[in-house]
Parts: sequence; structure tokens; C-alpha cells
Amino acid sequence: MKKFSKPLFFLHIPRTGGTTVDSIFFNNLNEKQILKVYTNKEYEKYKYINRNSICDIKYITGHLLLTSYNPLKIYDFEVNVFTFL
Repeated sequence: MKKFSKPLFFLHIPRTGGTTVDSIFFNNLNEKQILKVYTNKEYEKYKYINRNSICDIKYITGHLLLTSYNPLKIYDFEVNVFTFL
């Protein structure tokens, strides 16, 4: 298994320029490095996720909330978080 490093998690708040931020990452990373959770189908698909599934992920985006704030976690994995207001 590859060394796990903390992916970036973009907390996408609607109407704050998030689509532009996503497009920058989508144009600079490959599809296997991105975890996108916006649609109901994506929510169901990624309801539960394990470390092996996320080890290559560099960027997580969606209308998701952190599961822990100290430390910062989503899907029980530590992440580096940013957002725009």
C-alpha cells in the first residue's frame, strides 16, 4: 500500500465560486486522485469508504461536512481543509 498522505478537502458552500475551484483541480489532477460527492448516487457510493479506497486521493470535494474538527477528518481520515465564504 502506498504511503497515505492527507488529501485536500474542499468544503464546497454553494454560490461561493466552488465550481471554479473544482475545475482547477479537475484540470490538474487525474480522475483517480479526486473524490467528488455531490449527487445522491455519489453519496450512496461513498457512504462508507476505507483507507485502501482513498490512498491515492489528493482532492475531496462536495457539499460534505467534516466528521471531526479536532483533528480535521472526513470519512474518519485526516484531511487538510479549505473553503470560501
